[in-house]
Amino acid sequence: MGGTGSTGLDGVLPAGFNASLETPKDPAALAKLKEACGKAFKDHNGSCSHAVNAIVRTMLGLTEAAWPQRQANGLVAFLVTSTDWAAVTLDRAYELALQGVPVVGGKAETGNRSGHVSIVYPGIRKARGGYSFTDKTGVVKSVAVKGSYPLALSTSLGDWPGAKSNGDKTVWDPWGNDDAFALVTFWAPAKAAAGKPDISGMLRKGGPRYG
Repeated sequence: MGGTGSTGLDGVLPAGFNASLETPKDPAALAKLKEACGKAFKDHNGSCSHAVNAIVRTMLGLTEAAWPQRQANGLVAFLVTSTDWAAVTLDRAYELALQGVPVVGGKAETGNRSGHVSIVYPGIRKARGGYSFTDKTGVVKSVAVKGSYPLALSTSLGDWPGAKSNGDKTVWDPWGNDDAFALVTFWAPAKAAAGKPDISGMLRKGGPRYG
C-alpha cells in the first residue's frame, strides 16, 4: 500500500504525475478561477462571450487591448487557429479546471446565428439535466438526469434553462442535446494543455464516463 494520501493510481500513472484527478493542484489558482467565474456571472449574465473574455483576461493577466472582446463565433474562430491555445479532450478540460486553468468550451453557428461559449467551472463533475423547460407547443418537459460531466460557467440572453450556470449545471447543459454537444470543442492555454499527459482513458473502467 502507498503512504498517506495515496490515490491507488501509483502503478498506473506515468512517473512524476501528481496523482488524483479529483484533487486541485493549486488551491490559489482554483480560488481565483472560482472568483473570476462568480464575478463574470454577475457582471455579464446576458452575454456568454463577455463573461468568457472577462474570465480569460483575469486568469491570464491580460488587458482588453491584448485580449479584445470577441463574440462567440469570432472567439471560436480565433481559438481554432491560435497557436497559444490547444484543443483538449473533455477529460483533460476537467483535469485542468481542477488545477485553476481557464478552459473555454465553444461551438460556432453559421449565418446570422450566434454561437455559444462557456468556461469549465472548477468543481467535481455531476449529472446533467434535472430541470424543466417549455417546448414550442407549450408542453412542459424535463431534461433527463444522466451521465457525469464537468461543471460550467455559462451566461446567455436566451431562455433555455440550461444556458445559465455558475457551477450549478454542467458543460452539456447549455446545448441541451447530445448531437449539439458532440460538436463542442474545448481549448486550454497551450502550455497548460501540454503540461501533463492526458491519462484519463487509461483510468476508465466500465466504459466512457460521459453520456
